[in-house]
Amino acid sequence: MFPSKVSVLCDKVIEAGWLVAAISIPLFFSGYASSAADKPVVLQLIAATMLAAWLIKWIDQHGTSQTHNRLSLRVPLIVPTLFLLAVYLLATATSIAPHTSFFGAYQRPQGMYALIAYVIVFAMILQGLRTREQLDRLIVTIIITSFPIALYAILQNYNLDPLPWNLDFDGRSGAMLGNPIFLAAYLIMVFILTLSKVVNDVRLVMRARRDALPVAEIAELIACLVIATAQFVAIAHANSRGPQLGWFAGIVFFLLLYALIVRRRRLVLGALGVGAAPPAFSSCRC
Repeated sequence: MFPSKVSVLCDKVIEAGWLVAAISIPLFFSGYASSAADKPVVLQLIAATMLAAWLIKWIDQHGTSQTHNRLSLRVPLIVPTLFLLAVYLLATATSIAPHTSFFGAYQRPQGMYALIAYVIVFAMILQGLRTREQLDRLIVTIIITSFPIALYAILQNYNLDPLPWNLDFDGRSGAMLGNPIFLAAYLIMVFILTLSKVVNDVRLVMRARRDALPVAEIAELIACLVIATAQFVAIAHANSRGPQLGWFAGIVFFLLLYALIVRRRRLVLGALGVGAAPPAFSSCRC
């Protein structure tokens, strides 16, 4: 039985929700706020919209053969997520400041309420992301969104930002994330996705015949190289030791996985050698 028009519309709303979240949350900032405290509010509105669409879809499909449950405990990360949620609930219930624990502080509203929004978005992606095309759309959206953020961080480093955001961080770049550590932590995750696109495009171009070069893949490769370069420079301008160590570990782990996939023993040894080399982050700050 084919899904109804209502269910199809709800699926589109849910997918649009996680794509909008991937775009708007990193990019959003308010000139009337001294930090990025408004981002959780935007995410909570998006999560509420996605949850409402899912409930409408569930009511529409309830009692039919279309009803299915993708949120099984056998799915990876379901049990750790539920465990984290239980720990947050226990910590909030036993907190000496329950209101702050639930809603968060004024500068950083990262309380139980924000975690619930994160879990809702996670669950909506888990139950709705079914095809490779959906995954590719999400990955490309995340990569493209990171480019203006990285450029903004570079502009901040050269004192070209019209807003005095980086005065509180001794000139370190924070871009729209509002904090150098948050900026670098975000970019090191997106950098790995960009690197995977670069490797995939390089393999496609190398496999193609010289008389039939894939123009689209070459253009995508050039764009990803430009974005990856901007991400790397922005991470350096954030000058945060923890995220840079995380970036270094991510690169090593990526090389190991790729070497195992293509079965290149020398690449495995090279990745292990890179991992054994002490990274020079002594000049970076926390």
